[in-house]
Amino acid sequence: MTSKALLGFNAAAAVGAVVLYLSGARVVLDRSSGEAERPVDIHVQTSQANPSLISSDGKVNNYTCTHSGMKPKFLSYDPIMVYIENFITPYETEHLKKLALAEYEPSVVQNFNNQAGAKKVFVDSSSRKSETAWLQDGDPVVDCVKSRAATFQGFAPNASMEQLAVLKYTAGGEFETHYDFHYATPRPVDRITSFFATLEASDDIEGGSTWFPFVLRPAWRDKEPWCEWLDCSYKRGLAARPIPGNAVFWVNFRKDGTGHRETAHGGQPVLKGSKIGLNIWTRGKVISVNGS
Repeated sequence: MTSKALLGFNAAAAVGAVVLYLSGARVVLDRSSGEAERPVDIHVQTSQANPSLISSDGKVNNYTCTHSGMKPKFLSYDPIMVYIENFITPYETEHLKKLALAEYEPSVVQNFNNQAGAKKVFVDSSSRKSETAWLQDGDPVVDCVKSRAATFQGFAPNASMEQLAVLKYTAGGEFETHYDFHYATPRPVDRITSFFATLEASDDIEGGSTWFPFVLRPAWRDKEPWCEWLDCSYKRGLAARPIPGNAVFWVNFRKDGTGHRETAHGGQPVLKGSKIGLNIWTRGKVISVNGS
């Protein structure tokens, strides 16, 4: 099979495999799953949006949501991990960045007390150096991006999506290796899937890749054109370069409801320049091996 044929197979197979995997997985989407969750119905339209329709104050004068143009490619089959070119359009990236401008606050981390189950949220600049802006639902572009994430996974309109989180990293910014779900203290409701997209990367950026240290490297990982999207200088795991508009999607739980150790990931230090990223999380009930 030629490289072009292989890429075509990846694009056609990626979405189908994600849908089949999730439909067989022992996780259930839930609308009542706690903090920051804001479900959104899916309304898919097909005509293209016009970048000139965003006014200088960031308001959308007219906007039509479309989910065409994505190019998914498998990075890993266990855990399911997909690289997506053109996940967010240039029009959408500019609008989301404008929405985030007035909302940035220092990023926080969470710790749970294993005995009491209490959650502690705090700023820890030793492990996470960035700013986060949570975007409200109701904006056409925000709702479109969330519906695109739900559509990519094959979910029905009751998909349970958290608010979009925009993250800004300047020189020295990073997020040490972590999980998007509660690996050490399992929860009945958690983030079952994750997207991380890049909205902006400065022309002079150095570093800033998203690194998955425990994901096995496929034999083709060091071949063109993969090194355009992955930082092939890493000798362990997979590291996705910060390329505007592109995203990485992964599934956090196995079919039996246990967490994937291999989904541990980190935002590598930005050595020079800056980047802006976007987190999209889908929450659901996690069903244990015994079905509870």
